[in-house]
Amino acid sequence: MVGDLLRVERERQKLSVKDIEHGTSIRAVYIEAIENGNYDKLPGNVYTKGFIKNYGNFLKLDGEALVRQFVDEVAPPPPIVPTADGQSAPSTAESVISEPVPTVNNKKMEEPEIKIKHNTGGSNGSGLLVAAVILIAAIAGGLWYYFTNIEGKEIAQNMPSPMQSQQVSSSNATPAASASTPDSAQSSNLSELNLQAKFNDRCWTKVVVDGRIAYEGTAEAGQTLTWKATDRIIVTAGNAGAVEFIENGSNLGIAGGIGDVVEKTFIRR
Repeated sequence: MVGDLLRVERERQKLSVKDIEHGTSIRAVYIEAIENGNYDKLPGNVYTKGFIKNYGNFLKLDGEALVRQFVDEVAPPPPIVPTADGQSAPSTAESVISEPVPTVNNKKMEEPEIKIKHNTGGSNGSGLLVAAVILIAAIAGGLWYYFTNIEGKEIAQNMPSPMQSQQVSSSNATPAASASTPDSAQSSNLSELNLQAKFNDRCWTKVVVDGRIAYEGTAEAGQTLTWKATDRIIVTAGNAGAVEFIENGSNLGIAGGIGDVVEKTFIRR
């Protein structure tokens, strides 16, 4: 028997079952079953052939020859077929179907996984395919109707007329073009009054903004003061030659002579 050959060779090489398990990744319980000929404890002929092949190759034996010997051992006897003269003769039909021999790559081979394929009838598959085609056609038709009728009407209703487009274009005129008109410039000037006073020497100064005193004191050389008003600004300078005024960005020059006392009124316009 194949198991006897393997066991004898293993013992000759002074190897234990655990040594074979470690070297082939075949579980020890399967190795013992092969050596004892208890093939019913193995997961099936396909896996048994793989175990025998790898076990034999590990022992430097001909694994393929051991598999063929195993097949011969477990093969059922050929059926008896009566001949025309009434004699019985063995059937010439092949009784053994070759099966692929699995290999082991450093992994223990466990119980085979059984996969079940659910067979769907051809008629049912064809029916589902036809139903799917009809459903897709119905959806496509509905979308075509929506976009060519309802959606198209909504788009047409929402499109601006040529007159509306012209009005929108007019209203979107650039700020630079609008700011260039005299009316826009006048509106900008009328929004508020901005006044700056730049001092090149010491100068006593009093400033009244929209009726309230905003500044009263002595400004120093190099100082710049700024005020904003909605109506008017009145400035009294004790040394007019030491101060120059800038109104809304326009430089008005020196207010007067050195030591002169002047009063200047600036009105929003």
